Amino acid sequence: MLKKLYIIILVISLAVVGVVAFKRINVEAQHKSVEMVLDYDEAKLLAEQSDESLQWWMAFFKSIGFGSVAVKESTIENLIADGQDLEYTVVEELKKDTYWKTRFADDVTAYIENKTDRYDVVLRTPSTDLFKFISEGLSKRYPSEFYTLFEGDVNVVILDGEAEDALYSETGFLVDEDGKNKRTLRSQTDSKLAWIGLGFDPEIIETVQNSGLDVLPRPSNFHRYPENLVEAFADEMDKYGIEPKYFVFQGEEVLGYDLETENLDALYAYMHENDISTGLIESGVQRSQTKQEGLVELTKMLDYDAVRIFPIVGYIQERYQWYGYKGAEEIENTIYRAVTERNIRSVYFRPFKKKDNEILYVTDSDMYKASFDNLQERLAEHHIQLGSASKLQYNEPGVLNLIVIGYGLVVLSIIALNSVIPIRERHQAMLLSVGVLGVTAANLVVPNFAVVLMALGTSILFPVLAAIAILDILKQFLINRQIDKIHGIILKGFTLVIISAAIAMVGGIFIGSILSSSSYLLEMEYFRGVKISQLTPLVLFCVIYIIRFGYGRSVNAIEEDSNYVFDLKRLLNERIKVLHVLIVGAVGIVGIIYIARTGHETSIQPTNIEMIFRNFLEYNFIARPRSKELLLAFPSVMVAVYMASKGWKASIFPMTAVIMIGVTSVVNTFSHLRAPMYLSIARTIYGAGLGALIGVVLVLILNLLVHAAINLRGRHADE
Repeated sequence: MLKKLYIIILVISLAVVGVVAFKRINVEAQHKSVEMVLDYDEAKLLAEQSDESLQWWMAFFKSIGFGSVAVKESTIENLIADGQDLEYTVVEELKKDTYWKTRFADDVTAYIENKTDRYDVVLRTPSTDLFKFISEGLSKRYPSEFYTLFEGDVNVVILDGEAEDALYSETGFLVDEDGKNKRTLRSQTDSKLAWIGLGFDPEIIETVQNSGLDVLPRPSNFHRYPENLVEAFADEMDKYGIEPKYFVFQGEEVLGYDLETENLDALYAYMHENDISTGLIESGVQRSQTKQEGLVELTKMLDYDAVRIFPIVGYIQERYQWYGYKGAEEIENTIYRAVTERNIRSVYFRPFKKKDNEILYVTDSDMYKASFDNLQERLAEHHIQLGSASKLQYNEPGVLNLIVIGYGLVVLSIIALNSVIPIRERHQAMLLSVGVLGVTAANLVVPNFAVVLMALGTSILFPVLAAIAILDILKQFLINRQIDKIHGIILKGFTLVIISAAIAMVGGIFIGSILSSSSYLLEMEYFRGVKISQLTPLVLFCVIYIIRFGYGRSVNAIEEDSNYVFDLKRLLNERIKVLHVLIVGAVGIVGIIYIARTGHETSIQPTNIEMIFRNFLEYNFIARPRSKELLLAFPSVMVAVYMASKGWKASIFPMTAVIMIGVTSVVNTFSHLRAPMYLSIARTIYGAGLGALIGVVLVLILNLLVHAAINLRGRHADE
């Protein structure tokens, strides 16, 4: 009766997983347009180093598929960097000049002497147009007590700074006669007021619009006076006829964000009414997004209406002629991976730079054209095209679906436990009841925690199920070994590859369905159990291996009904030898490297040869199989079947340990939720299929060596 109930629950649970997974795949299938955004400031620098004008370069980038130009709202810092005739000084620095009074009119001098403090900022410009631009920008955005204007031959603007605005530079150290550091010399040399928004430069806007590219505005915030910023921004957008599709905010906060009240109502209303999405700039470790105050909450308010953005930062710009390539192939590869594997739909592009050079740009337009023509061809294989940034439709698995999926996980957990340690039906029924009640209550009362717990449990459960299946099958091959021809062994190997890969892939689809809400697909939240899900199955595998194969037993002593409790005791009582310590140490080092390389937050990264090999696979397959699956795990399945068929028991544990690394890797592949599910499925199929073929070659070589050794031993016996 209980078995029938298990079957019913599993069938329903698998059906629900299929529905949820299909819904996610359908959402991802409509997310197929990526926008190339050119950074205005660096495009200008590129033009200055080349023989062509900025207008020419903009038209060129439009011709190779670019859609927009990112234009920052003018700030004091931007204006100075743009070469405007503007002098900017904090009062503390200004007064260090003995003759500072000679540079100002009497009324300005009196004001600075009597009504400013060290934190205030003084701007000077002889340009009437620039003074008008700054004064109008200030009046539309900030209260009159924040700024003071002086019009004359040299126009002056004084901004009211506060202590929190000050920026300091460390100019040196004071040491005593023994060379001991006594004090750090620090001086206020700058101010955060250099970053407040003043409005968009009309000449820059006109230049971009004349090129035929869209303007992607990057507004700035000033958290001390945020009240009028959204309205002023909206007025400018109407003035210039700009209809933003999404925002790439400039600075540390979103537009109009008040640090004290955390109020986002004005910005939310504007974005909601105009169908504007938030822009989530991917962080440097390719996880989550760059932190900006108010961004996460704003995105949630907009029902996760967001676009993931990949910034071409300095070290990527310099990957020109990287890994021995002739051009920008590695930069192209980096963009390709971001778009196809990480749900990136906007690439914030900064032009190529010479290899390992922070200053010099690549000014050969043919290099850009070749890279982006090739990139478009590669993206077309995924049905992705360059255009406007597509938005990921809102997706949610639903609480009821999650509960039903959880019931299936409870049943599978009981089956796994029962296969390792037999449990009476009465106790199984009790476990089932407790599990069903627990899953239901958790999803209704603490849904976020329930989702995390279910995903983590799945990441451990399915590798364990795969371990049980693999060890049981290999054990039968070992006990019931028969004289198989090589093609029979290879056929058994293929069968076990399919079984192990299928179990792991189903587990991955479970995780991909459980964590299929938009917050995970946009990686605003992410699966946090990667390290645990990598290590725990390996530990449990060791226990299951001893229960299945015993410790120190011969092939003839591992019958099904054997009790291995004494084997566990014998293992624990084993005398530790130097060899054991060396083996444990080696395994520990391998384990540390293995775990460290599962993310981007570590200095242990792939070698150049590995990256070139990965690029080769990436270029020739729709999805690059993971190296540990392709080169280690699935070939090891084939070899393990051969060794089991030959009765080589001692080889089973190390071979299956390697297999387990690949099985957990498959499940972990689906835990990278930013990657479309079809890509994870394709990656697993490629890894299993090609890995099995590599395994066939290894088996044939091994078989030849075995026959050669037998023949050689026979000849020596005859002699």
